[in-house]
Amino acid sequence: MPAPGVWSEVKRILPSGKKKVVDLGAGEQLAIGNIWQFGEYEIHRCDIVNYPGVPNFKQCDLNKRFPYEDKEFDGVVAVEIIEHLENPRHFLRECKRIAQEFAVITTPNCCSPESKKRFLETGFFKYFDTWKPYGHITPIFPWMIRMICEELGLKLEVETYNNPQQEICIVRVKI
Repeated sequence: MPAPGVWSEVKRILPSGKKKVVDLGAGEQLAIGNIWQFGEYEIHRCDIVNYPGVPNFKQCDLNKRFPYEDKEFDGVVAVEIIEHLENPRHFLRECKRIAQEFAVITTPNCCSPESKKRFLETGFFKYFDTWKPYGHITPIFPWMIRMICEELGLKLEVETYNNPQQEICIVRVKI
């Protein structure tokens, strides 16, 4: 479940207009019946778990090649999913491959004061201290996102957070 304030911040930084986007790792929101909409967006969704009957849905493993054509979408939205994956570089390369304009990505901020404190006390970053299937396995730091974007020739346009404690890092990347 995304941290409080994440979706409102995501919607705030989404480009306006008629866009075709894919929500990568949409499952947890689909499980609770939250099929988000934004403006004139045509939203496609995918997740490792199948959700029959959801319009424009594909089941997929985001650790592998995404089941979409090159430049099929205007943009990608990935709310708190990259930390569930084995390889963030692969993930961002695939986002670049399937999107023409932008990607909005959120992840727990391992550099937040609370996360640093928890790491010093327990050896685990905030939101990474319990294991469960499909749980958080790859801590992502804001500097890592900036570095990977630079490596891939992507431009980081917006870097923001869901609250003053900076628990969740939210970025918009220009493809």
